[in-house]
Amino acid sequence: MDEKQRLSTATTAVLELQPAALKELKSYAKPPPRALTVIQAAVLLQTGKKEAPWTDCQGAMADPKKFLTDCGAVNADAVPAQTCKDLNDLYFRSGAPHEDAMDVSVANRTSRAAGVLCEWLHAVHGCLYE
Repeated sequence: MDEKQRLSTATTAVLELQPAALKELKSYAKPPPRALTVIQAAVLLQTGKKEAPWTDCQGAMADPKKFLTDCGAVNADAVPAQTCKDLNDLYFRSGAPHEDAMDVSVANRTSRAAGVLCEWLHAVHGCLYE
């Protein structure tokens, strides 16, 4: 499967994610670090805001359906260069995926929503750097 097909499949999974799964993640007063990194990366792609604090991430997820739709609307071909750099910095802190946050199986153990979003982020990242 090429990167564009992978992104299409991952985007479909994001759009099919139940808003309740995102509400559960949003409800954390302090999210697990892996989930925070995944949501920060999604917020970065939507808004260009680097390493948004959790309260900003929760605000972005206030309407879970809109958040998921906004993720699905990200055009990997139109991501600004600075956002690509910031995503790469977040993705590869200390030379390896930050605290395994970008390991889909680890993210899935944190939350279903984090796992689906993590897979989508891998696909977006793959399109940006193919």
